[in-house]
Amino acid sequence: MGKRGADVAFIRRFRRDFPDAVDIRLEENFRSTGHILAAAAAIIAEDKARLGKTLFTRKGQGTPVELMSFRDGDAEAAGLADALIARKGEGARWAEMAVLYRNNFLSRAFEEALMRAKIPYRLVGDVGFYARAEIKDALALLRLAAMPDDRQSNEAFGESSTNRDAASAPRRSRSSNATPAFSTYRS
Repeated sequence: MGKRGADVAFIRRFRRDFPDAVDIRLEENFRSTGHILAAAAAIIAEDKARLGKTLFTRKGQGTPVELMSFRDGDAEAAGLADALIARKGEGARWAEMAVLYRNNFLSRAFEEALMRAKIPYRLVGDVGFYARAEIKDALALLRLAAMPDDRQSNEAFGESSTNRDAASAPRRSRSSNATPAFSTYRS
């Protein structure tokens, strides 16, 4: 399966399934520059079963693509922050920079690296890792466990009194297929 559950086999079988069909290839790319298309083509060329297509653009060559390699996600995020700071030092404005990532789980490492480097950012089309309800709930429980007498531990659950009943947190449902282990061990 490919992106969003698409099965590329349908496209690869198309000529066999519909031998009288005519191919109309949409090869002009209106968004990317020549360097980006060349980098993408080099990667795509590794797929020997790929149908032929030669993309072109009228946007010119643009800035050369820079390839960077990192040992893990945290190192990648730190490297990204360093690269943004270097661009800022070369005269670019923060508003002229963007970081695109494909999977939302990547946001945590990027957000933390940007915060550590004091780089202003805003997320578009995603909720910040620490703004997600389940993360807020988990952090509030950890804070309560670590500092049970702290007034802010109460406030984390929206309570101003000494009532710290975790049941006051929003109700979470569980699948009907879940094993009812919790009810077995309740007293």
